[in-house]
Amino acid sequence: MGCGASVPSRVAEEPIFARSFAARPVTRDGNPHPGGRSLRRRSMDLSQLAGGMGFALGDPLAATRLGITLAGLAELRVSLRERFGEAYETMSTADVNREWVMKVTQAQRCRLLELEGAVASHHLAPPMYFISHAWKNRVALLLDSILERFLANASTSVAVWVDILSVNQHDDTEEHSADIAAFDFVVRACSGGTIVVMDVANCNPATRGWCVYEWAHTLAAHGPDGLHMSMEPEERAAVFRSLDIRKAQCQFPKDKGMILAAVERQHGSAEAFNAKLRLQLLLEPLSYRVDLHRLTERASGTTWTLGAVASWLEAGAGGSRVLCVSAGDGEGKSTISAVLASDPAVGGFGDRISAHHFLKYNDQRRLEPVRMIKSLAFQLALRIKAFADSLLKLDAAQVARLRDPEEAFRLLLLHPLEGLTKNKPAALKLMQAAPQVVLLIDALDEADPIELQLARSKEERAALCPPVCGNKALQLIIAQLPSLPPWVRFIFTTRPEAAGGQVLPCLARAFSVTLLQPSALRVDVEGGSKGVMVYHTVLAAATAALREAATQLAATLSAEHAAAQHLQQAQHAQQARTSGEHAAEGSGSANGSSHGCGDGNGNGSGSVAGAGGGGSGSGGGSGAPTTPRGRTLAGGGWPAVTPGNTPTVSTGVTFTLPPPDRPSNPGSGPIVSGSGITIPGAGPTSPGSGTTISGAPGGTLPGSAFAVPGSGPSRSALAATPVGPMGLPPARSVGSVLGTGLGLSAGASPSLTAKGSKGAQLGPVPIPGPNPHLQLAALGLNGADSHLPTHASLPGLIVGPGGPGSGPGGASVPGGALRSAASQSGPEGVRRLAPQLTVTTTMKKRGGGLAAAFGLSFKTKTAPTSPAAKVDQQREFKREPTLRRDPTLYDVYKLYGDVFSSAFQLLKRTPEKARMVEDLLAVLTVAKEPLSQSFLQQLGLGDAIEVLPGAPTLFFVDEHHLYTVHKSLTDWLLNPAMSGPFAVDTVRGHERLGLHLSATWRTTGRSIPYTLKYVVPHLAAAASPLPASGRRPSDRAAAVLDELLCDFAFFAAVAAAGHTPGVIAALGALSTQSTCTYDALRWLRSEQHHLVAQRELTPAGAAAQAWSSAAASSRLYERARRAAGQAWRTARVLPTALMDWPGCHTVLKGSSAAARSVAFSPDGKQLANGGDNARIYVWDAATGQCTATLRGHTSYVNSVTFSPDGKQLASGSDDRSVRLWDAATGQCTAALTGHTDTVWGVTFSPNNKLLASGSDDQTVRLWVASSGAPHLVLQGHTGTVWGVSFGPDGKHLASGSDDRSVKLWDTTSGACLASLTGHAGGINSVSYSPDGKVLASGSDDHEIILWDAHTLQRTATLEGHSGAVWNVSFCPDGRRLASGSEDEMVRVWDTASGLCTGILQGHSGTVWCVAFSPDGGQLASVGGREDDNTTRLWDAGREYTAILEGHTDTIWGVSYSPDGRLLASGSEDKTVRLWDAGSGQCISLLEGHLDVVGCVAFHPTSRGQLASGGADFAVRLWETPATWSRAAGVRGSTTGGGGVQGGAGGHCLGVLQGHSDLVCSVSYSPTGDMLASGSADETVRLWDVDGQCCVAVLQGHSGSVCSVAFSPDGQHLASGSWDNTVRIWDLSEALEEAVCTAVLQGHLDSVWSVAYNPDGGLLASGSFDNCVRLWDTDSGTCSSVLEGHTDTVLSVSFRPDGKLLASGSDDKSIRLWEVASGACVAVLLGHSKLVHSVAWRPVPGSASVPGEETDADTEGGGLSAGPTGGGGEGDTSPGGRGDGGGGGVTSPGGSGGERYQLASSSGDKSVRVWEEAPLPLPMPEPSMKSYGTATSRVMSYNSTAHSMNGGGGRTARGGSVAFSTTRVVSYNTAREAGGGPDLAVHSILEPAASVTSSIFSVFDNGGPTQGRKSYERLKREGRT
Repeated sequence: MGCGASVPSRVAEEPIFARSFAARPVTRDGNPHPGGRSLRRRSMDLSQLAGGMGFALGDPLAATRLGITLAGLAELRVSLRERFGEAYETMSTADVNREWVMKVTQAQRCRLLELEGAVASHHLAPPMYFISHAWKNRVALLLDSILERFLANASTSVAVWVDILSVNQHDDTEEHSADIAAFDFVVRACSGGTIVVMDVANCNPATRGWCVYEWAHTLAAHGPDGLHMSMEPEERAAVFRSLDIRKAQCQFPKDKGMILAAVERQHGSAEAFNAKLRLQLLLEPLSYRVDLHRLTERASGTTWTLGAVASWLEAGAGGSRVLCVSAGDGEGKSTISAVLASDPAVGGFGDRISAHHFLKYNDQRRLEPVRMIKSLAFQLALRIKAFADSLLKLDAAQVARLRDPEEAFRLLLLHPLEGLTKNKPAALKLMQAAPQVVLLIDALDEADPIELQLARSKEERAALCPPVCGNKALQLIIAQLPSLPPWVRFIFTTRPEAAGGQVLPCLARAFSVTLLQPSALRVDVEGGSKGVMVYHTVLAAATAALREAATQLAATLSAEHAAAQHLQQAQHAQQARTSGEHAAEGSGSANGSSHGCGDGNGNGSGSVAGAGGGGSGSGGGSGAPTTPRGRTLAGGGWPAVTPGNTPTVSTGVTFTLPPPDRPSNPGSGPIVSGSGITIPGAGPTSPGSGTTISGAPGGTLPGSAFAVPGSGPSRSALAATPVGPMGLPPARSVGSVLGTGLGLSAGASPSLTAKGSKGAQLGPVPIPGPNPHLQLAALGLNGADSHLPTHASLPGLIVGPGGPGSGPGGASVPGGALRSAASQSGPEGVRRLAPQLTVTTTMKKRGGGLAAAFGLSFKTKTAPTSPAAKVDQQREFKREPTLRRDPTLYDVYKLYGDVFSSAFQLLKRTPEKARMVEDLLAVLTVAKEPLSQSFLQQLGLGDAIEVLPGAPTLFFVDEHHLYTVHKSLTDWLLNPAMSGPFAVDTVRGHERLGLHLSATWRTTGRSIPYTLKYVVPHLAAAASPLPASGRRPSDRAAAVLDELLCDFAFFAAVAAAGHTPGVIAALGALSTQSTCTYDALRWLRSEQHHLVAQRELTPAGAAAQAWSSAAASSRLYERARRAAGQAWRTARVLPTALMDWPGCHTVLKGSSAAARSVAFSPDGKQLANGGDNARIYVWDAATGQCTATLRGHTSYVNSVTFSPDGKQLASGSDDRSVRLWDAATGQCTAALTGHTDTVWGVTFSPNNKLLASGSDDQTVRLWVASSGAPHLVLQGHTGTVWGVSFGPDGKHLASGSDDRSVKLWDTTSGACLASLTGHAGGINSVSYSPDGKVLASGSDDHEIILWDAHTLQRTATLEGHSGAVWNVSFCPDGRRLASGSEDEMVRVWDTASGLCTGILQGHSGTVWCVAFSPDGGQLASVGGREDDNTTRLWDAGREYTAILEGHTDTIWGVSYSPDGRLLASGSEDKTVRLWDAGSGQCISLLEGHLDVVGCVAFHPTSRGQLASGGADFAVRLWETPATWSRAAGVRGSTTGGGGVQGGAGGHCLGVLQGHSDLVCSVSYSPTGDMLASGSADETVRLWDVDGQCCVAVLQGHSGSVCSVAFSPDGQHLASGSWDNTVRIWDLSEALEEAVCTAVLQGHLDSVWSVAYNPDGGLLASGSFDNCVRLWDTDSGTCSSVLEGHTDTVLSVSFRPDGKLLASGSDDKSIRLWEVASGACVAVLLGHSKLVHSVAWRPVPGSASVPGEETDADTEGGGLSAGPTGGGGEGDTSPGGRGDGGGGGVTSPGGSGGERYQLASSSGDKSVRVWEEAPLPLPMPEPSMKSYGTATSRVMSYNSTAHSMNGGGGRTARGGSVAFSTTRVVSYNTAREAGGGPDLAVHSILEPAASVTSSIFSVFDNGGPTQGRKSYERLKREGRT
């Protein structure tokens, strides 16, 4: 209800409670009104409509229950749009009420929904959802939010209650008063809860009185799960701050008065009301009402003895701090928790237990520590005002964003409770009950990782490697709760096997604990419940399933009887004519006559007396005729049957119907209480008799005709009778219907036999199955080994041989008595009647099942028979005093099978409903949280809830969510070995959830928590099911997943919500990766820490992050570029291997502290590292998420390792201790002391018996691994012992020391066996190979030595590192060795050849430690420096030889050759490399410099000369033959060893010496005859190139000269210096007389770079002040200052046309500036470290260059295909990385069609080449064409695609697209003059659901055939 409704003078004093109505449409009474129809009050009597909806018109609340279906609401929206036109979009709800509702209802003064023509009556239905909204908000927002957001996928028959439609808006009418008075009832009647539509920016709903009041009523009626409110953190904060019911506004003052009065009456005060609602908004607590209600209900009848708990509570802080109830599965732990938390009035301690939390394995919300904390805090706040006051001061947005449990604990629990401690007397007073706070947390075991929960046996648990701190609830308990004040105490329940069996020791280490078992808290009486308690709940469901089957059978048989009545009448008439007997019509006697006549449909009444039995009854109306033999056939009447008076029959079926508390449903048969219903057949004493059905008086059996099979014409005559009630088929025998309904076991012999009139045998009726547990007769039989009885008895369904006087057989039991006993007292009641149950059959004896449940046993006896009769064996069930054994989970599983078998046999008659149930079961079992009714309605599965097997016991709805009775049910459904045909299709469940969630995201774009967290896991699980499941993958889910991963808004929302690790885990689990999933996985793994760090990440920000960090060859890069609106892209990365995703697939960064060690867990799923902040971090290797932090050390953690079984960790520290940690709980179990100095290395022996540690104290110590007890001290080293390693047998230990020796020790005796020497420096690491044959050692001397472990001889020396080798580690296969070094490199070595096979680059500091994963597939490395401090995971199976092509250190300078075909780079690795600019291949390595090469420059002419300057104070000139700068030479080059071309050339021409410090810059004059160099010696030198001599030294700077540049005319030279100035030197006269003509001042710090524009009129300079300045060279004045960089500008360069200026910076970016305006037109991101140098080139071939030849296949302006052979997705630019390259994108700012590329060098050891690639124009509208088959379509673009600016590019001419089952890919066909066809993907579209096949068609100038060849070529290259 909005704020526009008014209130009457009289309102109800108390809230009105009433039942909720299901959302079902009423019967149609007409069609929607035609356009232009006049509106009037409905001519139909409203009572007719009300009656169809289940309420009376006289009820003043009736009209307010009128809801409108979503279909009606959609039609109404269309009408409003047509009526108001464009104004509709801006109209408020109040406007629509005033301009339309009030006007059209004025004449009738009625509600809008009563007005005929406004909304069709078939769109009216009881509402499921109440809509809360503010009338000031737009009505378009209101309707769109309902239809397209909240209920976008709900059934159109779902109805909502909208005040403007359902309330009479005329406030002077009685109906208006009644509507307002019914407000509370409306909220309660809407069973789905309240949907809140808000637009906080326009109208904050917290300021509207009605909105706040609606929320409060919803919370009271439905709990927090009933309030559907989606808010971002900022919106939540705004609502939280402004919520005040006293200040809230109402349109009418009387409304405000009514609301305040109601608030004060219900809450005591407005302030109390405000506080509770604000706490709800702040903390979003979980609801536990379902748990408490269901569990206490389950405990009903149990006698509890809770004295031990009371004693513990009474002890207060003086007693143990923890009370723990420990027991196995299903033994009642949670039931006890619910009893303890319940009200004292029912025996609980709810007044003394301050807060509680119930963990549930299938509700991930319950397992999240932050949600736990919030929920506990909410409950405490409701009890303790001071606590609440503290919380209400918090920032709601901050609380909403809480992700870290430690932060949440401090903010929401610790600080508020500590505040109470400071004022303890007041706190105790506020706590009211006792001076303590007690927190109860139930079922710690359900927070275990799922793999631990599924490991049932001790052996399975022992084989598992437990996740470190995998139980997050337990981690919160032991890490945080102990720090609470001592008067805060705890009650926990758990299985003792939780946390790998460590839960109880863990609690004992953290607290003082009192341990109890459930048996100590229950009174054990004879026959009481033992064992698995859930068994008894499931048993009740099984019994209910039988009753349900009996109910449906009753309806079926009644319909059969009604159909047979007419046939019997005809037979009777015929017989009467021949025998003289006539049908009697009388006045209701009990002497064999009957009165009345049925109508053929089971309707009628009468009285019946069965001729063969002793039953009697009475009834009214006319009865059916009597048969010739005097047997009466009943009409529709049902005579009364009472216990002890069951009708006597000869043979037949007797059963009772469900108890009367189950409501009757029209069409499903009668619901009769306490009656026995007998369907007798023919017996030996009554040959030829008919069939009698009897029941309760006055009952009716509505339904269609059914046939009772018999002999003669009856079977054929009734074969085509209509379908009866409940969809049961016609013409079914009693046995068949009964067997089908109950799901009896199939077999060769089991059957039921029926007889027709005159005793005709119908033959055996097969019984469908299987139903191994619920047997119809024996109560203890099992499927294949049983023989079903002909006659049997069951509770609720009695099959007996008849009553007294019926002939052979036993006695019939009164159905009502048995029904009453079974329903009122369960199995015990049945046991009391058990001696009366007699079964005549032959069967095998078997225990278990219902027989065991009811305590029944078998006893064989011989029934008295006539001599001619055969002797039958009879077994009589007798009651046993107690159960034979306690039920187990296996018994529970069998009962599940019984219930499901029975349910699905019935569902077979309605295949659509059965399919719906199967889908719902699949969805429920794979869902991560209990699903709400509204969500299931949106899925289209809401109608299946009520027919779920075992509902409402096994599955039940409470607080708007669907729950399962117990975890064992889900386990059973997921295990095909147990559930067989009922095992759920998990792929289907994941698919339905994933598709729905993704559709919800696309339509709403809102941060819906479940969607963000689980949509990718669901889609991934459907797209790639586990192989063991045997399920087919879902192509549809795979396509939608790909689409979702193209949405950067989704990435941003996921990162902001903290769910990135879950997305990574789901993508990593895919068995088959698509391009999209692989790209997303690689990007998220490498950038996760950056994404998480950006709290306010926007979609554009996520796209920019991907554009700057994704592999340049990936499709993700191109999509990100376009999403970020970037017109520039990376065309090439040198070396080319860096174009693809790097070998490092995951970067782990958790703190600013440097990490020093790393170790994998034995299963490879986790890794741990220790660092400088005294903590150990544990990571999930698949997701890169930090899963645990271990605290205990007081200084640097230098080493960490896992035990071989994964159950322990060990660590060594600067604090001189070694610590042992329990992996499952993360607790420190022992601190080993003995070392007197820093501990560096620790390792476990392979047999897990010993632990070794090496220390600065020059000793090695051995410890007992299990206890930490000292074992041996090994002495002999004379320096620090850095590394230790056990041999594979555990008997030998190697240690490496600063004394340059490796020592081998006997671990048993402690004797030193050998000392190995050979290193020239200290030894930092040693490692045995897995087979123990090789020992490796790494040293400060930069070398690694391999030793033969048997001969102790050196076998190889591995050289290559340029710094100390800190760590070495063997791969598990022993063939590879990894090493980490001070040179920031990780090297991988082949141990057989000793060759380096790979160099892994990425760390920016010393690599301290390396480790292979147990399977050898991954390599972890740890680097430590302030700007790194990361742990990196590398793909160890990848070949890294290509990386050897590149520089191994920072690249300082780059320069293009004059023709742009060569690129030179100088590096800190002391080398210069020459690259083919077109292919990206390194073609020459120039070596000679003795130190860093800081600058390079090409000679300006084609003479092929290159200059380089270095930190060795020298300038070197290199020969690069002229042919190399020609296309022909480049095209013919091939790569040799190391990727460098062999052959002549590239030698040093000369060394120019003279500088006394490093050379920072070199530059050739325009003519090339002169070379200038700037140096840190503060001088500029001019050199004669030909003479190789210095001709001038220019002095004047007072700081290092970092940059020099000649003017285009060669007359001037500019130099930039650390003295903050730029100097201009005049070279027009003699060089030796060159003078400084200008000093340009303005920079605030060092000048790092200078550059002239092409005409020499401008000079640019970049500085340490982060600015670029442009100087007018004529006047020497600064014309503009370009600001934008956030760090030093290290380089500047003008584009050859002078229109753009590029600047590279220490901020890792390149900025492009428009020279004319000074505006920054682009920011290029991609380098991971500072950008040292930038250089432009015109792309060859983009404009004609005289004398130059072009080759599109190899040149393409440097844009030929990269190593992956693919281009950016959607790239239609001719210069894209498409097939064969060639051509390029014409720069909009270019002249004459020229294109330009920009090269940049970086500290990340790479060179990037950038090019402009304008964003595509909007696509032309497609036209649809039929093409070949009905299931395929081809979309053709008939219009010509746009052409790129300028010449040299290709023109796109249209194209086509292909539809497939997974995606639609559209291709442009393009052709260059004289070139072949080319294809470029330019869009990906989702297919229609009906598309099932694929057609590919390409049309270009070559025709379809040529186009097909182009496609096939792309396909072969893997680029389709």
